[in-house]
Amino acid sequence: MYADPKRIRRNRVPVYLDTYVYERLVRLVEMTGGETSVVSRGALERGLDVIEQELHGGQCLHASTQKRDVLQGHVCA
Repeated sequence: MYADPKRIRRNRVPVYLDTYVYERLVRLVEMTGGETSVVSRGALERGLDVIEQELHGGQCLHASTQKRDVLQGHVCA
């Protein structure tokens, strides 16, 4: 049915937001006309992408090589 079974959204993550962040989310939902859960998931995915780029962006010279960074003690992907 699905090309990638890991893409089935069955993992639930309840999140408690403060009023300021919740109001920002509500405004974003109103501007996009989407559903709260869909907009929240999209924002989370984009945020994760940004964080991963920040964490891994400066550590590897070339992303397509599999070189071990001796100073960092990990393999750059």
